[in-house]
Amino acid sequence: MVQAVGTTNHAVLNGAIPGANGVAYQKVAQAAAYAVQDSTDYMRSIMSMASATTGVAMQKMLATKEVQPYSDIIEAASKAVTDAQKTFTSVGTSASSVVKDFDSMA
Repeated sequence: MVQAVGTTNHAVLNGAIPGANGVAYQKVAQAAAYAVQDSTDYMRSIMSMASATTGVAMQKMLATKEVQPYSDIIEAASKAVTDAQKTFTSVGTSASSVVKDFDSMA
């Protein structure tokens, strides 16, 4: 992805009018911010679903006095949150890298 952005930046900005690089940088930074924002929304949604799922599973566990299958459901909800956090970190790191390295890719 980073290489594709760099190639595109080089092709677009080579011979561009003065000041165009600043506008292009702003667009890249804005796109990176949107990616982080979307990832934040995704993580928030997963956390809400996991919280609701855990609550229902615990309620069923207490009502039935049975641990299974509810502990597996709680574990899966927790894993979904962990995976969403990893996705958020990955998106944030990639977005930051693209913005930080913009000038060297242009």
